[in-house]
Parts: sequence; structure tokens; C-alpha cells
Amino acid sequence: MSHTYFTINERETIALSLAKGMKPFHIAKILDRNRSSIGREIKQNSIDGEYRGLNAQEAYNSRKSSCGCGAKEKLEDEKIVEYIQKRLEDGWTPEEIKLKVLTVLLLRLSTEVLKRGNLKEQKRNSFRDRVKKI
Repeated sequence: MSHTYFTINERETIALSLAKGMKPFHIAKILDRNRSSIGREIKQNSIDGEYRGLNAQEAYNSRKSSCGCGAKEKLEDEKIVEYIQKRLEDGWTPEEIKLKVLTVLLLRLSTEVLKRGNLKEQKRNSFRDRVKKI
């Protein structure tokens, strides 16, 4: 399912169209959007029953900045931040730090996968041994 958010131009078009007395159905045709999307946009971003494009855009920006989107990119782990700061102070380039961090993460992941695979193999072997004894 693809989501496309309203642009400031679309929001201004909605505001101007509403000011002219147009219904959401007609606005949807103009913007080539689903009429329920237009209705939701108007309902969500109207203040005191009045829709304004700029206010709607500001409300969207505010919601977007506080929703936690992009949290994956944030470095909240203090150990990682300290590691990066130390490497930068030591003269490492960001590319070198990135490569090192990725290498360490891949090695840890590989080790975990190997351990899991080895455990599965051990379980299979012990099962075979038990079956042979029967």
C-alpha cells in the first residue's frame, strides 16, 4: 500500500476550492485523489471549522517531527555515540567508522547465525543417535 502525503500546493488548492464552495468530491477530481482522503485531510486539519493550507502543512510538519519517524537513524545508544566520538577525535573518517561498525555488527550476526546453525546440527545428530539406538 503506497501512501502519498499532501503537498503544500495540494493543501492550498483544497483551501481555495473550499473557499469557492466546492465539495470534497470535486476537489478530489481536481487533485486526482480519493475523496475520502480529501475529507480526512479537511477534518484532520480544520481549525474552528475552517481549513487553511498553510496551517494544515504546519500541523503535518509538527506531527511528522514528533512521531518518531526516522528513529532508526538516531544514535541513542551512548556506547555507540562514545565510540564514534572517540574515533573522530583519533582522526578516523566517517567512512572508516561506518565500515568498522558494520564489520563488527556483521561479525556478531555471523557468529550468532553459526551458533544457531551448530545447535541445530547438534540436535539433529543427537536425534539420529537416539533413533539408531531404538
